[in-house]
Amino acid sequence: MKKGILWIVLGLAFCPTAWARSPYLAQMQHWGEAMSRLQTAMFINDFKGMAEASWAINRAPEVDKDSLARLEKALDSKEYRDLRRFERYLRETSENMAKKAGEKDIRGVLVEQGKVVAACVQCHDLFQVKILMTLK
Repeated sequence: MKKGILWIVLGLAFCPTAWARSPYLAQMQHWGEAMSRLQTAMFINDFKGMAEASWAINRAPEVDKDSLARLEKALDSKEYRDLRRFERYLRETSENMAKKAGEKDIRGVLVEQGKVVAACVQCHDLFQVKILMTLK
């Protein structure tokens, strides 16, 4: 039974229709798509593409107020602050990454990209299921 529930949750996490139901979840999908573009640009040493993808991550639309209000009710105050902190960190780090790409500093891009990926993974580990359940 627990395995069945786990598969349902995982299916929702990776199902585009589940993401599309909420502007917040659509924003997560936007970030994922920008990360894919970044990775492709990195493979071919396309600094312009790296910068564009980094700015796309940075300039994703702000989270809609309705989703934020629902999340604030569903999470305790520390969790909510941490979730918002992850978003700010992602935007700051992606801005640094775009600047490194503009300087054609591949090592700098890699360092910042590692920070972005680590923040995404940590945030997903902490909040993904709660966000999906709250905003479904």
